[in-house]
Amino acid sequence: MGRLLIFLSAVLAVLGGTGWYLVKRSTTLCPLLARHPAWAWGPYALFVGLLLFLPPLQHALASRGEFLAPLQLFGYLLFSFISTFLPLLLAADLLQAGTRRLLHAPPTLGAWAFGAAFVLSLAFCLLGFFTARGAIPVVRVEIPVEGLDPELDGLRIVQLSDLHIAPGFSDARVRAIASALVASGIGAG
Repeated sequence: MGRLLIFLSAVLAVLGGTGWYLVKRSTTLCPLLARHPAWAWGPYALFVGLLLFLPPLQHALASRGEFLAPLQLFGYLLFSFISTFLPLLLAADLLQAGTRRLLHAPPTLGAWAFGAAFVLSLAFCLLGFFTARGAIPVVRVEIPVEGLDPELDGLRIVQLSDLHIAPGFSDARVRAIASALVASGIGAG
């Protein structure tokens, strides 16, 4: 129990620090969020709430998965946005610090940097979401194995990775991928 409390404390400290940085920088760089900081704190609080309470809620309501699907999808997209926005906002801060120091850039660069980080984060999230729903690329790699038993010549091994199964990625989609592998002769039924 002690280890769990230490782990949860560390997770909450990291989430708290990340949230403070995201909201503080967002409200500093974006005049609209400076006037309405709840617009920055609200989504982050929702993100933390979903991160902490959605798994136990999902476990408790396992038989009612359709009820949680929209909430899971929203949480997934929110997590994707925040995990993309954080490094882009940090990069924007570093860019702003460098340009201010080297070029004596005006303070308006901050709003542009924030806007660019925000728009790029949205674009990357949407790109990732729609790419995950697209065709699965197949890469064939032939690996010669010295001393391989002749009976194993032509053996095929299939590795599925990085499917990122999440809300919006149905069981039917997983079955379709497996069926396509079998039909292509890559995998065996």
